[in-house]
Amino acid sequence: MNVKMRNPLYPLLSDSQYRSLVELKLIQKSRLRDLEIKIHYITLKKKGVKPDELFKQLHKEYPKLKVETLKKIVYSTRLPKELFPEI
Repeated sequence: MNVKMRNPLYPLLSDSQYRSLVELKLIQKSRLRDLEIKIHYITLKKKGVKPDELFKQLHKEYPKLKVETLKKIVYSTRLPKELFPEI
């Protein structure tokens, strides 16, 4: 199995560890997607993007998800403090 996915858990896991966990199906892709959405939301918010525009932009990047689903992900996903101590 050829896994070509970015390692969003890099500070905690090496790329080879991450690939092994993905290949063994021990990492939930939907949880990683939610983590990436939350990180992107925070990045855009820090840049001063207004909430309406922010969710429109997220919806363009994730068209399969409804705006309400994106809001639920953004507001309910907790970021690991080991990855983001400043948040």
